[in-house]
Amino acid sequence: MTTTPQPISCTIRQSSLRALLDRARGAVGRMHPYFRLDIYLSRLTACANDMRVGVISEINKRDEDDIRIGGTACMPAGKMWDIISALPDKPVRLSGLDNNRLQIDCDTYSGVIACVDPTEHFPDMIVPGGSPDIECDGMFLNDIHAACCHSLGCDDSDIKSGLHIRAENGNLVGIALDGHRLSLAACAIPYDDDCEPINAGVTISGRVLNEIKKLGIGSVEVRIRDNRLSIEKHNITIISRLLDGTYPTYRRVIPSDHPNCLVVNTRGLIEIIERVTILSESAGITLAAQGKELTVSGENSAGTVFDSIDCEIEGEPLEIVLTPRYLLESLKSLTGSEDVVIKYRDALHSLVLIPADHSAWNERLELITPRRA
Repeated sequence: MTTTPQPISCTIRQSSLRALLDRARGAVGRMHPYFRLDIYLSRLTACANDMRVGVISEINKRDEDDIRIGGTACMPAGKMWDIISALPDKPVRLSGLDNNRLQIDCDTYSGVIACVDPTEHFPDMIVPGGSPDIECDGMFLNDIHAACCHSLGCDDSDIKSGLHIRAENGNLVGIALDGHRLSLAACAIPYDDDCEPINAGVTISGRVLNEIKKLGIGSVEVRIRDNRLSIEKHNITIISRLLDGTYPTYRRVIPSDHPNCLVVNTRGLIEIIERVTILSESAGITLAAQGKELTVSGENSAGTVFDSIDCEIEGEPLEIVLTPRYLLESLKSLTGSEDVVIKYRDALHSLVLIPADHSAWNERLELITPRRA
């Protein structure tokens, strides 16, 4: 059946169109593998939505662009992205044709892509309205993700696979845990203290966190309505359903009293762990601290491999077996501090790692459970 021709006629620079699609393509899903391109006289928007995460990106018309007739086109995202990415950085002309088709011309290239009816194939994207519940720089969301992402669980059906954010004592706190380790980062950021979801805590999926990386520097507004989250910047809006379920009571697993601690150079400890694990064939490595020396050791079929580094100890000696990957990932998330403080009780209780300099955060810690035999 012949459909109504799409009234589109515009010319946009390839680099601008590519950037527009790039910001949205992270939300393309299997069930809805499309871009919806909305062309207005002064701007263009590209949308993608997989029913769990949606992205709306926007660019304003520049002087060199020529938007004569606006309209909407909904096309396969993979094909559209490949075409636009392969074109030279020259003006791209988009022209609506009959039978729901879109013609793409750039320099010597000319091609036609089949489109679909957006009312049938593209789900609605409802952006929460009202005053923002959180106003912050986009880098805060990036930084809190970078601080905690290594402790996120891998099972998308488990609430522990998401980053939990809640208000505590005037701070916004980000928490990630996977049963073996916990990451926590807190900073004083303006928020609406009457917003019940923030006070109770909301959990954001990993898909949203990947899109948050695109926000960068600049003010963002966060709104939470009816189990939906929106993060808005002047040229991009991220929309997502929050993860359902009750987040674990994480404060209970963080020891409130550690009678012993040691201080060691963060980068130096990372380097000796990496050297030891090259030859170690054991699933765990042993950290042993006594006097003014911290030793890291492992085993292989030929014998023992170990390395050591100077440290300062207060309290009893330490000997504990840990999973090297967990320890390395936690230490690398703390490399902004020259030294790390390691608090401990004994071989059976979790270690707590705190950056000696955590001026970027009001609270920052890593918790790692010991490896059982």
